[in-house]
Amino acid sequence: ILEKGDLQVSDKERQAATDQSFKEVSQLIASMVVNPETKRPIPPSVIDKALHEMHFSLKPNKNAKQQALEAIPKLREAIRLERAKMRIRVAMPSHEAKITHSRLKALFSELEMEDWAEGGLEMVGLIEPGSFRATDELVRNESRGHGRLEILSLKEVRDGELAIS
Repeated sequence: ILEKGDLQVSDKERQAATDQSFKEVSQLIASMVVNPETKRPIPPSVIDKALHEMHFSLKPNKNAKQQALEAIPKLREAIRLERAKMRIRVAMPSHEAKITHSRLKALFSELEMEDWAEGGLEMVGLIEPGSFRATDELVRNESRGHGRLEILSLKEVRDGELAIS
């Protein structure tokens, strides 16, 4: 072991490590996605089953988050899901807001509030998690440090009871 750097791992240990990694990827995916119709979370067991059915294989040299992000588009083919959106608030002075308003509005997937009061613009809405960095850079660069971007919730999910009729 000291000379070659190899350590023998039994089949059971390897299988346990693989199962643990698979569960970790399923948990991560479950925390990132929702059912598009109900906006409710999808249980990790459903995701785990779908991953097994589509013969998703884990790569030992990649971390769980990378593999979860790669698996989401493949899972869309098997089950109905979408990335959970982030709720953010953007506040900018009116001069900068007039210039960037259309570009900023395009980054929102759903705009809940738009207010041009108090000498500035305030917008609240949902964005795709992948477009957060672009939104942040746009606010920071165009407002020259006067704009503000707040994350109101990382994952927009409906909780509680669902009435089945």
